[in-house]
Amino acid sequence: MIYTSYFGRMARLLKVFKPGQLVSIARSPPLQFTGTRGVRSYKILAPSWDLLNQWHKGLKPFDYITHFQRETLGDLNPVAIVRDLTQDYDTVVLLCYEPEGQFCHRHIVAEWLKEYTLQDVEEWNDPPRVVA
Repeated sequence: MIYTSYFGRMARLLKVFKPGQLVSIARSPPLQFTGTRGVRSYKILAPSWDLLNQWHKGLKPFDYITHFQRETLGDLNPVAIVRDLTQDYDTVVLLCYEPEGQFCHRHIVAEWLKEYTLQDVEEWNDPPRVVA
């Protein structure tokens, strides 16, 4: 199972998941959650600095999605990504900054993985349904 969530839920996530199950897909994750805290960095699924800058200057969601899909996801193999992410754990949580319900690239990644791998990907909520 692959979940998505955001760094604001880290206190709860760290109580539920093992080191290595938490995976940052942010361009620059918060330092306090990396290294010894067990959060892996997986920048291959992060937006480019250029795209982030465009977003902060007012890029519309449709244009962001189009650009992200072409620039970041376009040359990736989603099956290989799932295999790599779940190599050591059956369950992982993909993390970024935006709270649940706000526009974020992790939702684009989740839909892409669901579409091309038939992998279950959903936003994590207390309590999780399944943790392996």
